[in-house]
Amino acid sequence: MEKMTITEALAEIKTIGKRIEKKQEFVNQYLVRPENMRDPLDKEGGSEVKIRDAVQGITDLYKRWVALRLAIQKVNYEVVVMVGSEGMTIAQWLIWRREVAQGVKKFWDSMAQQVVAKSQFQFTNAGGVRETWNPIVSYPASAITEEREKLEQILGDLDGQLSLKNATTFIEI
Repeated sequence: MEKMTITEALAEIKTIGKRIEKKQEFVNQYLVRPENMRDPLDKEGGSEVKIRDAVQGITDLYKRWVALRLAIQKVNYEVVVMVGSEGMTIAQWLIWRREVAQGVKKFWDSMAQQVVAKSQFQFTNAGGVRETWNPIVSYPASAITEEREKLEQILGDLDGQLSLKNATTFIEI
């Protein structure tokens, strides 16, 4: 069984992707040639053999890719990360960051914009006179600002914690 950190596994996955691209380019380059052209890979065993080897290599690399991803995923469901007083598994934090955090940010930003936009509301009354009134804000602007700052702090801390966990958490393949 092989052990490596999540960071090492993620780097290997990137490398695997590049290796697959190179092998696919090789296959495409030598896959078809005119019948009257000499096999350019004749000295290395011939195009058929080299292409078969490349295809097998691509298949093996995809299997390695899946094995690495599964090992990472397994650990992501087990390892808990604390951000502030909130503890969730890596998997939960990743879902939260990818699917929830943007919506939370938009919500707080829209509340802040509403408070600013409607801080002085002007309208024309029935008599045609322009009036201004100060609205009642049902949620304190300071609390909105505080929540926006807290969210930014969580996102920053989360990135740091995930990087740390990726560098120090081992997977087994």
